[in-house]
Amino acid sequence: MSRLNPFGNICATPSTSYSGGESQTGSSLETSVDQGKKRRPREGAKSSDSDTEDTNERLKDEKSDDEGEESESALLEDGRKRGKFEVELENTSKNKLKRYKGETDTSGLPHGKGEGEWPNGNKYEDDWAWGKPNGTGTMTYASGDKYIGEWVDGKKEGWGTITGEFERYEGERKNDGYDGFGTQTFTEGNRYSGWWKEGRRQGHGKWNSVDGSYEGEWKKDSCDGYGIMKYRDGNKYAGKWAADKPHGKGILTDARGNVLYQGNWTEGVGYHGETDSRGRPHGKGSGVMQDGVKYEENWKHGKRDGNGTQLWPLGSNEDFYTGNWKNGLRDGCGSQTYRDGSVYVGHWAEGQKQGQGRMVLHNGAVYEGEWLDDRINGENVYDEGSEGTPTHILWIDGGPVDEQK
Repeated sequence: MSRLNPFGNICATPSTSYSGGESQTGSSLETSVDQGKKRRPREGAKSSDSDTEDTNERLKDEKSDDEGEESESALLEDGRKRGKFEVELENTSKNKLKRYKGETDTSGLPHGKGEGEWPNGNKYEDDWAWGKPNGTGTMTYASGDKYIGEWVDGKKEGWGTITGEFERYEGERKNDGYDGFGTQTFTEGNRYSGWWKEGRRQGHGKWNSVDGSYEGEWKKDSCDGYGIMKYRDGNKYAGKWAADKPHGKGILTDARGNVLYQGNWTEGVGYHGETDSRGRPHGKGSGVMQDGVKYEENWKHGKRDGNGTQLWPLGSNEDFYTGNWKNGLRDGCGSQTYRDGSVYVGHWAEGQKQGQGRMVLHNGAVYEGEWLDDRINGENVYDEGSEGTPTHILWIDGGPVDEQK
């Protein structure tokens, strides 16, 4: 089928923004950006304010009586103890610090340089203040994710880098989330570089993936405002966007610069014809999708519905389809011609070959019989063409399992 929105794993991912195990909300181009929105791997268990508060109480209880008798000369000016010592805490709650080794303040709270570990396996080392990570430090999560950067009162704040199994983020953080300018890179090569707000892409930014690129305005993790999308096949759309779809004034050109459509777009369709009360295609009309696919005839509330013809652009395996549509998908009886000259005539359901159908391949071979989920299934007649003899073959899941002449 057509790529109605290539940014959907760009443009598409509600999105939760990756922060590993932080439980924080935060993207074909559609599949790839949904990726950026939906697939946010865990960073490991998060150490909350309750971690440090409970830890403080435990550390106070663990202090020995003679610590209170230590002379003032043994303390630094900011209240830290000289030297290092190790405190072992009972593992009674996943929110309590299990072990700490390093400098403390006069009350025994982690303060200065030190290393701490939680019962869940998360470890932090470097700067502490009043029992919490403060300053610059490294958190290594039990999952293997690692954050190196700035902290304020136990939360990621300022510049830092988080590296996980599926992605890497380098940039500004605020209150544990992505906020400010930052770059997010996925292991498969997809990349976003731009502005963030409260864990979501917001403001100007650029997304690159194997399916193309988008550069422009974002709003709540979606392409929204003015932007330019370049597709893998060379097509380019420049204009207004809303909710990851061309919406408003815009122009679509092919790889050679020829104008495919220029004018108003509604929810991803450049359209001429009858509309409903919301301005969506409804009734008779012709439309162009952002990937260059053209459709004309019957529409229903913005979707292809009823009898109609669709043409695919060069570079696609499909050439054109004429037949019935339902809810934007091929459904009912129709004829599909492919770029290599093969033709299928038969029944469809939800965009797939389903039921009785006949496929004539470009070499003259013929498959005729039942289809299931876009594949040959059941007893079918296979004819190799003028040189061959028709053969009855039992097919299961698209493959032959028996044959009888």
